[in-house]
Amino acid sequence: MIVVVSILALVIMLLALPNNIVPPSSKMKQQLKIFTDRRILLGMFLPLFNLAGFYPLYTYLRPILSSQLHFNANSITIILFLYGITSIISNQISGWLAERDGLTYMTKIYGVLIVILLVFPFLLVWRWLSVGMILLIGIAMYLVSSPIAIFYLDIAQQDYPQSILLASSINSIFSNFGIAVGSATGSFLVANVGLSSVGPSGALYILIAILIVIFINKFTQKNN
Repeated sequence: MIVVVSILALVIMLLALPNNIVPPSSKMKQQLKIFTDRRILLGMFLPLFNLAGFYPLYTYLRPILSSQLHFNANSITIILFLYGITSIISNQISGWLAERDGLTYMTKIYGVLIVILLVFPFLLVWRWLSVGMILLIGIAMYLVSSPIAIFYLDIAQQDYPQSILLASSINSIFSNFGIAVGSATGSFLVANVGLSSVGPSGALYILIAILIVIFINKFTQKNN
């Protein structure tokens, strides 16, 4: 099914995307100059700590639903399907935020998320309230993706035009680092503390993400 959908997506992109765009040619050394910019050096850690904050809980979502909330297999399938829907919603809202200086909203969003992650272990006594919180976490998961991608591209377009293609990949690269960090953190804590620790551990990473957003917004305000 993934292969079929991927082929369909490829065909749609071939039909829909412009084919007359010629990227600037430059040597890799010239492209890497973008990483000498302190705004980029700071900003590339945002997707890392963003997903590192979600993935301790996300990695162990199924065990939480089964052993902590005592849902059966059929119910877990439905909840995971709904979580997938929240990911779609999250990406759609992310695009909306990107058109409205979305990074300025992220401090408040992250603040609410920290509270949810910290209190999550105490909510496990209420099954459906916990499910509601899990779905809210799913909606928040990718909100920063489009705003931070636009942040990289704006800097590249203004100061490093030879690095446009590289700038467009920064979000994906460091998001994968964040997935690895978050999953490893969850694995260590579940093995040594228990499932109830995955929420609060994610809150610590989100706190770091808030600090990064604050500094990025300060840089942006200075440039404006």
